[in-house]
Amino acid sequence: MLLLVLTFVLWGVGDIIRKHNKVLAFKVGNIEYTDLDWHKAFQQYVQRMSAQFQKHITPDEIRENNLHIVILNQLINSFLIQEESRDLGIIVSDDMVKYELATIPELQTNGTFDREKFQYMLRSSGQTEDEFIKNFKNDIAQQNLIMSLTLNREVSKSLVNTLLEASNSLHNAQIVKIAFNDIKVSETPKEEDLQQIYQQNIAKFSFPEKRNLSYIQFGLNDIKTDENVSDQILQEQYESKKAIFTEPEKRKVQQMVFKEESQAQDALRMLQEGSTFATVAKKFFPNQKNFSMGEVSAQGFDKEIADGIFSTAVGKNSRIIQSPLGYHIFMIESNTPTKTKTFAEVRDTVKKQYLEDARFEALSKMAQDIDAMIAAGSDLTSIGEKHGLTVGSVKEFTDTGEQKEKIAQNPVFRQLAVTTEDRHASLVTPLSGQDQFIVVSVDEVAKQPPQDFADVKDKVQAMWQALKQDQIASTTANNVYSKLVSGEKIGDVVKEFKLTTPQTVAVSYLNPKAADYPDNVIEALLAEDSNKATRPISDDKKNYYIAYVTSISKAPARPQPEQTDKLTSQLQQQIPNEIILQYLAHLRKKHNVEVYDDVINTVIKQKS
Repeated sequence: MLLLVLTFVLWGVGDIIRKHNKVLAFKVGNIEYTDLDWHKAFQQYVQRMSAQFQKHITPDEIRENNLHIVILNQLINSFLIQEESRDLGIIVSDDMVKYELATIPELQTNGTFDREKFQYMLRSSGQTEDEFIKNFKNDIAQQNLIMSLTLNREVSKSLVNTLLEASNSLHNAQIVKIAFNDIKVSETPKEEDLQQIYQQNIAKFSFPEKRNLSYIQFGLNDIKTDENVSDQILQEQYESKKAIFTEPEKRKVQQMVFKEESQAQDALRMLQEGSTFATVAKKFFPNQKNFSMGEVSAQGFDKEIADGIFSTAVGKNSRIIQSPLGYHIFMIESNTPTKTKTFAEVRDTVKKQYLEDARFEALSKMAQDIDAMIAAGSDLTSIGEKHGLTVGSVKEFTDTGEQKEKIAQNPVFRQLAVTTEDRHASLVTPLSGQDQFIVVSVDEVAKQPPQDFADVKDKVQAMWQALKQDQIASTTANNVYSKLVSGEKIGDVVKEFKLTTPQTVAVSYLNPKAADYPDNVIEALLAEDSNKATRPISDDKKNYYIAYVTSISKAPARPQPEQTDKLTSQLQQQIPNEIILQYLAHLRKKHNVEVYDDVINTVIKQKS
């Protein structure tokens, strides 16, 4: 919920590069964020945007659209929640971490926590287990704080009824369509017009550019650690992670599930009067033979179900517990107590995990140091020499052609190769599906000459034709709109411009669908008053639409219950966002937030 509601961008949170003589970008309370942290967050955002839109997006474009301010505010908001969680003393236990981890689908196999998947996730993110647990505890604490603010907020019934009355009002309209494909162009293009279009679109007629690249690929195999570990260190590791070596309490359980609460209450009454579980189960479910759930632990159950099962004494029946499946009554047959394996039993496992963690930590520090060296302007040769890593190369790389080098076939490498600027290096990035990381440097970009005008003249003429059609369609749409606004009848206007007969539609906010019309046309229609026309709206096929609202019918006297429930739910979802915005404004006043604009602006103007 925390990530969904706040859309926090958590680059660098819990993974801040620590060093002497640091230059601060901003402070939130006691949390300091350095210029190197800010540089890393900014560059990751640039790369992420480039990957999302499948095109190279430059830092200048990010700055021009003030997106760096969005990144900055998201980071500050995250730290504000983190500081407030600490002040309020929100403590997350090892058991809570273990429970939350067990509910993450990506870390499960057949519904059970899979430690191998957990370890792979750690390797892919470059975190040690201790780092992950620390950050995960922070996330849970922040989530608990947000949930405490936003749960159980009710929506006013009068507000719902007022909005429903407006939402159910029926907008009757006629929609005029200026179809792009129906536009005829009578004039012939001049040679200078075609040359101008050719020059304006020269990139479309160019062959793919060729890039000379160098790269460093590294992973756990490049990390050497001392395998001699004292028992004192291993004992300390065991104590700090004892929850991992603890088998949770299990209970052998039978259950009855009723569709109606009244039936469950009758059954519970019989049990309380002395009837056995088997007798009651047979009475209410004569055709069901098996009521056993087997031996279960609390993991995987909703908290209320788990509490019901594990707070009931052995040999006793639980209270009635409601779930989406119905009304449950559980009978506890037996229990297997919680068992923690001794140090002697798991010593070899603890040692293996400790050595893995040490290697992961060393790998993480190496990755952070490489990022810092890149930010400081070091080339890959210097980086390779410092860390004993090999620098590879790929010549004449193109994003459309096949490459003989195996690494150049990797999708992560290909993405970095095309999104990294000329004479720059990417940040350290995990290679998908491997315990490896990579950094790619673009050493040279060889621009390829464009195709000759004569060879692409037909394509240029087609572009000119489409441009003229769009100009005519746009002009026609604006003229139609002007005449409708001036009071001319829609039938006369359609006839004057020789357009197809407009289609009549009737839509409301709760039922906005109209066949063959884009959503934004209907949205504009619903926003207009009676006897008003919408401004021309175009779709992705360059068709233009103008809607003329002929009348608005009042809503029915009584809205349908499902409409009331739907709108109440929508409003309920909007309330948390408003509360959180107000709360963040309060936290900015409570916690000291210092932003060093000169550092922020200097860093984002640097080359990566």
